[in-house]
Amino acid sequence: MNRIILVEDNDRLSKMVSTALQKVGIELDIFANLAMAKHALEAQEYGLIILDRGLPDGEGLSLLKTLRQRSVTIPCLVLTARNAVHDRIEGLETGADD
Repeated sequence: MNRIILVEDNDRLSKMVSTALQKVGIELDIFANLAMAKHALEAQEYGLIILDRGLPDGEGLSLLKTLRQRSVTIPCLVLTARNAVHDRIEGLETGADD
């Protein structure tokens, strides 16, 4: 699957990531909140999730936790401005891929 879901509420960052991925032929769906991303993940198969932590309707890791509890194994990269070690550990323990 060559389609990626990007869950990011920062328009500028979304556009930068989208432009870079589209240049190499990767299809990308962008959603700015958890509710829309959850709906998309139920309706579409994705090869990768790029997930922001701080979203307008909640913590991005809550979506990842729900997916992992349902045994959904889509690889997930967490894209965040948080840089503390405990934030990285929390993401990995929730199911983000290293």
